[in-house]
Amino acid sequence: MKVLIDTNVVLDFILQRQPWYANAVLIFGLAQRNIIDGYIPASAVTDIFYIAKKQLDQSTTQEAMRRLLQVFKPATVTDSHIFQALDLEWDDGG
Repeated sequence: MKVLIDTNVVLDFILQRQPWYANAVLIFGLAQRNIIDGYIPASAVTDIFYIAKKQLDQSTTQEAMRRLLQVFKPATVTDSHIFQALDLEWDDGG
């Protein structure tokens, strides 16, 4: 199963933010064991690094990003994907 992981879930894991850290650990473990195919938005990588670096030092942040990208694949978006999404007829609940 392919799962797109939200930026905040990644930050919960890296920064051990409570009370969400335990759930983030579970998600990370599922991806590590290949129970899910975990993805993070490619555009979120820089955001995650920037926010994490505010609370961690440079080397710790870099190592966390390396570990993250060994488990979660970056999900890229092309113009084709955007047009396909625009053609979907579903209510986003907003």
